[in-house]
Amino acid sequence: MWAAAAAAVGLGIYALVEAIETDAEKTKHLQEQQEQLKTQYDEVRNSITELKSSFKELDSLGDTLKSLTQGTDEWQQTLQDINFQVLQLLEKYPELAGEIENVNGKLTISAAGQERFINAQQDRANELAKGYYAATMAKNRQDYENAIDDFRTDKLQNSGGFVASEAVVKKVVQEAANGNSAIFGDRDALSSLLGGMASDEVLNFIQDNTTELQNLAVKLQANTESQALLAAQFVEANFGEEAKELSAGLSKLYASNEKQYVNQARENGINELSKQKVIDWYSENVLGGAEGKKTGIFGWGDSAEFYNSEGKSLGTFSYEAMREAMASQQGMEDFSKIVEPFIEKYKNLDSTLLNTILGLSSGDVDINELDQETFQ
Repeated sequence: MWAAAAAAVGLGIYALVEAIETDAEKTKHLQEQQEQLKTQYDEVRNSITELKSSFKELDSLGDTLKSLTQGTDEWQQTLQDINFQVLQLLEKYPELAGEIENVNGKLTISAAGQERFINAQQDRANELAKGYYAATMAKNRQDYENAIDDFRTDKLQNSGGFVASEAVVKKVVQEAANGNSAIFGDRDALSSLLGGMASDEVLNFIQDNTTELQNLAVKLQANTESQALLAAQFVEANFGEEAKELSAGLSKLYASNEKQYVNQARENGINELSKQKVIDWYSENVLGGAEGKKTGIFGWGDSAEFYNSEGKSLGTFSYEAMREAMASQQGMEDFSKIVEPFIEKYKNLDSTLLNTILGLSSGDVDINELDQETFQ
């Protein structure tokens, strides 16, 4: 019952804070949850250490009692010491009552009883740990959301000018956090990142606020690294060391290699493809066979416009944006080739668990949105 309650605390945190309106209230609530769970976890861990020590001392006193002559003063004193210590433990841990027996005036806790009680305390600690990791991850995410909101609010209130949307700010910050800070100085690359449709106002805003956006990227990077560590700890608390090893290893792979493989795909031929080949690929793989036409005089423009079967325009896309889409697909295919062998040795893990770990590691799965049944 206690374990179920703790699991509900851990996995229901996001739902709870979503019911609270303001960012300040969300942050405060998550901070309180985090601190409360951490305090309770520390208390249980300390109690486990204390119990092991007390049980060891009781066993030692029991051995001493066996070596003494029954009825002597020393035997009586040792018996009293044993019973006193058992009663002290009972006072502190009332749930221990079911493991205590009275054998000829001596209160005893069998080795099996001691193990059962320690295991129950460990289960309680694990449930609290899961709740703490979930609360910490939710708070990390909320802190980042607050930082984005504060940045845009400050610009709205103090600059009096144009402010890019939250989606645009997050897109650019994510790109910089992935290691591509150089994009702030490359207007064409920025336009490509934003689908080739960004206005001058949007691009000017980004380049005018490069320092602050880079600071947000640093915050996001730290947040991402923290989330990966917490995800690994969360997985270990639920499923043990083997699952933690997989989670930590995959998180490291995704953090260091995913973007690298996309960049390699650009350098290994995609940048040199003709405009027509880029158009043909984008038509087939992204737009379901739509007809693409080059823009500009004699097709010298930097984009292509696509039309459906009825001749209606589906939009204009820059060659840079289309090449990036090609590189992303190729890069992910190449990246999967190093991920698959890594997870091969963990193939005996439950498939649901394995997919969950993969999602947590790549960032595609949010720990607060997981079904509770996944962890039962």
